[in-house]
Amino acid sequence: MLPLLLASAFVSPPSSHHLTLARHPPARCDFALPTGGPAGVALLKQQLAAVAELTAAAEEREAARSSLSLSQVVSGMKTSEPSFTRLFTHETWGYYTGKPPLDRWVMTSLTWRYSTVLRNVWPVCLIFAMFGSLVARVPPMLLPRINPFPLSLQGTAIGLLLVFRTNNSYLRLSEARELWGRAIVLCREIAQGMVLGSHVRQGAPSAAALHVCRYVTGLGWELAARLSKAEEAEEAQSNAVLLALLPEEEAAYLATTRSRPLELIRSMRWVVLQELEAGRLPPALYYKLEEDIRQLDLVVGSCERLFTSPLPPTMTRHLQRCLLLWLGALPICLAGSMAPLTIGVWVGVTAYIFTGIEDVGSQVEQPFGIVPMRKLSRLIQVSVEETIRTAPRPIVSDE
Repeated sequence: MLPLLLASAFVSPPSSHHLTLARHPPARCDFALPTGGPAGVALLKQQLAAVAELTAAAEEREAARSSLSLSQVVSGMKTSEPSFTRLFTHETWGYYTGKPPLDRWVMTSLTWRYSTVLRNVWPVCLIFAMFGSLVARVPPMLLPRINPFPLSLQGTAIGLLLVFRTNNSYLRLSEARELWGRAIVLCREIAQGMVLGSHVRQGAPSAAALHVCRYVTGLGWELAARLSKAEEAEEAQSNAVLLALLPEEEAAYLATTRSRPLELIRSMRWVVLQELEAGRLPPALYYKLEEDIRQLDLVVGSCERLFTSPLPPTMTRHLQRCLLLWLGALPICLAGSMAPLTIGVWVGVTAYIFTGIEDVGSQVEQPFGIVPMRKLSRLIQVSVEETIRTAPRPIVSDE
């Protein structure tokens, strides 16, 4: 991006017949921007440190609460096993795939009792096991004669339906993680573009560039809060983050908007447009930043689409009803072939396998309950901190 900035630093802003600029502010209050330059950088560093302290305290409270409740709904919370709820490191990958196969199998067996799937489906499995044992004790003359061949055909169809639903659920999870990765890249590009653009022309980050960095930081935390379960603690932290980053009047205004992430994007767009109109932003850089902001707007919209639109519930209900019929007919088919207790055990095991697959799909269908949004929001903040950090600049030789 630096060559682009240098090339466009001496380009005059486009004339009025090249760009149609908004001559009136949007329907919101005008807020004074904090100072720029070294003093503004120092102020922003203090604000980012305050946000880091606020969010770290919230994560500690969440970790204490998760040891009791979230461990039942999020894999790996109880045993510190590798989980999608964490960002993997070299150490995590070594623990996950770097062990000998026997060690991994032994560890999986020892931590089975903490399995979220087992916690969720064991009541259903127990009911089917008891039902299978009771059916097996009924005299054969009182039971209908069932050929196992139709049951095997039904099992194949149910298996295909299970795979179809689970695959679609994991596609949602993959898309959610991809959207957050895209958000990190776009936020970093916007922050770097504004800071470098103002630095090339003015010798130091401008007040507008630093304020866009505040918007970028707040966007990550606000998007995570919007996609998280609504709780008073979450809303209180969200308000505290805004107050730590922005002037009190602007933070109060943002707190009243329908969608804080979208309003932050709108504020970014307005500040960038003002900088272009004032001649403090190269036109080529403005177009690049505007495209990044547009893409960031699409990311937020896609996240809201995933959150508000589940897989068709009719498909899930039909799958559960098919499993109910199939598992209910299984002990009748097995009656007389084994001891009643053995039939109950095998029906329970079969129920665990099939209902477990169904439960795995249910766990990931709402992907934002699994994606580590707080950690990804922290990555956005770290990117901003690295952008405003004073570092030696490369010297471009004329030779």
